[in-house]
Amino acid sequence: MQAVLVHKRERPRNTIFHMDSFLGGSPNNSSYENSFLSTHCSVESLSSPSHSSGKRQSNRDQNYNVRIFKDLKQSGQRPLPQDVQEARRECQSAFDGVRSVEEKKQTIHEAHEQLNQLALFLEPNSDECNTQFVAEYQAFVCWMYTKIRFGNFAINIANHFSQLKNRHKQIFECLKSKKLRVERLSAMLRFSQLCLEYAEVCDADSLQWCRRALDEAEECRKRSGSRLSDNQDGSKTKREKEERREKEERSISLIRELLNSNITRIELAWTRWGEIGETKPKNEVLV
Repeated sequence: MQAVLVHKRERPRNTIFHMDSFLGGSPNNSSYENSFLSTHCSVESLSSPSHSSGKRQSNRDQNYNVRIFKDLKQSGQRPLPQDVQEARRECQSAFDGVRSVEEKKQTIHEAHEQLNQLALFLEPNSDECNTQFVAEYQAFVCWMYTKIRFGNFAINIANHFSQLKNRHKQIFECLKSKKLRVERLSAMLRFSQLCLEYAEVCDADSLQWCRRALDEAEECRKRSGSRLSDNQDGSKTKREKEERREKEERSISLIRELLNSNITRIELAWTRWGEIGETKPKNEVLV
């Protein structure tokens, strides 16, 4: 039987941040004020031109971030969205600045520690959700697990998928409010992209989440269109509401289109693996 090698799979066309740019809500384009990390320590402000010293500084800053997040939690404070964004960018810079497998694995390990601390600030049962914080946290999660998936050093792809799925359970719990339907569907779209990247180990439960989100997007699109057709008032307030609804409708339509594409591609991959005699492709150990 033909084996499906993890390291020979091509990266799916739609990347996480590519989709965010379409939706107009990329975490990379966020602007914030009074960031805790930006006023204390960051790789950008302390890194050295030297390659080796830069790597050491990067590791120190990532460890520093872990301590800062722990201290904030103990003191009852919370990091701002920009702090999460900067932490991710520091990890990106550190990862791109090293070449050896061991160094890249170390960078991923440090990113994992930071995400573990940041996850403690998610508030699934809170009446108010800091959607920008959740979006930045998810962007960090997506970056790390995409690097793991295509980094040619993963040992157990199925275990990593299980981890990212559990992290997304927390994310979706924070976005259950009906008022956050666009944010929730956007988060689900990003999750579906990871499911596509990890298609050989994606489980039926995760794909069902994506299908339910697709159904929700279709229902939201229909309701939004119905409200728009009912709006005959020419007042400024009505026009403003209509513009917001039109924007929301466009976003939901795009989310629906991309969700449907990802689901179809995952199902197609499963079908192809079945045709070559594999009910589920085996994990390959990469060194």
